[in-house]
Order: sequence, then C-alpha cells, then structure tokens
Amino acid sequence: MPLTQQDYEELTAAGVPLAGNHRPAGLIDYVKIATVFHKVLDDKSDPKTCDAIRGWLIALRDHYPAIFATFFTDPRFLATISSPITGRDIKLRRMALKHIGKFA
Repeated sequence: MPLTQQDYEELTAAGVPLAGNHRPAGLIDYVKIATVFHKVLDDKSDPKTCDAIRGWLIALRDHYPAIFATFFTDPRFLATISSPITGRDIKLRRMALKHIGKFA
C-alpha cells in the first residue's frame, strides 16, 4: 500500500529525518508510527525513507531503550537495524534525536 500525505506528515511530526517541515506536533504516538513504519517497510519503494526510519529506530534504541522495547521489538524493526551502523545512520540518528528528545 503506498504512503499517503498523512503518513508522511506522521513521520515528520515524529521526527523521522525526512526533507520537510519538522514542526512539533506534541507527544509522539508510537503505536501509530509503528503502523506507518510497517507500511514503509512493506512498500520498500523509497530507500531514503527506509534509511530515515532506520536512523530514527537506532536513535530510539540507543537513547530511549524502554520506549524502544515497548513499541519496536517487532522482528522486522529489529532486522532493519541489525546491520552495522554507517556514517549515514549516525547523521540520521542525530537528526532524529533533535526531535525525539523533546517528547520522549
């Protein structure tokens, strides 16, 4: 199922480092974000969005392990972040942390 504009808005509101406006929308709805992540991983048509989600998941895993363990231990999410971390991952992780840190 292709992503909708609403899906992209959910991603950017949660701090997923995509091009666009990252206006804080309040607390992050992790259940909703996990659902959008599944749609992105099912589609796999946009590798940049998959990379951004990977950076976001790495940021949450490294800095907010309790939240990560509660909402993102699905095997597909774990497989997404299982490969060695690259410089791009570190950059995306930092970008995600700027937003996640405000609400996590």
